[in-house]
Amino acid sequence: MDKYDITIEELFVNDKKLECSAQSIIDDSIKTSEYFNEYNKLFSLQKNKLNRLKKKQNKLYLKLQKYFSGKDDPEVYKEKPLNLKLRDAEVKKEIEVHPEYEKILEEVEKQEEIVDHIERVLSHIKERGYAIKNAIDFIKFQAGM
Repeated sequence: MDKYDITIEELFVNDKKLECSAQSIIDDSIKTSEYFNEYNKLFSLQKNKLNRLKKKQNKLYLKLQKYFSGKDDPEVYKEKPLNLKLRDAEVKKEIEVHPEYEKILEEVEKQEEIVDHIERVLSHIKERGYAIKNAIDFIKFQAGM
């Protein structure tokens, strides 16, 4: 795990601080920009991690494609012989079920889920500003202002 690793469960716990109460509406209105900046930074870090994982996935795909299509270095086949002659569609299927490729694909999918969740939280934070403004306007209205 690197310093940017985060699970979706940790994000849900972290999102609790976005809850807003009528008592603390002014404090929450000030904190909204702090939350936005915090989640925007987190989004950037997690999106970069996703991009790195996708590059890793693409490199592995090309490596496996080369191997299964019989176009790899002959030294590779001495270590791991390929006793099959595969057509293009079969090569793709072999890659998709390869354990190493399945693992990186699972990592990419988890990271996409994390990035998607952070995007939704950022959207919620943007909308939150309007909700707080409406609540303040309502409090003013009740006070006769």
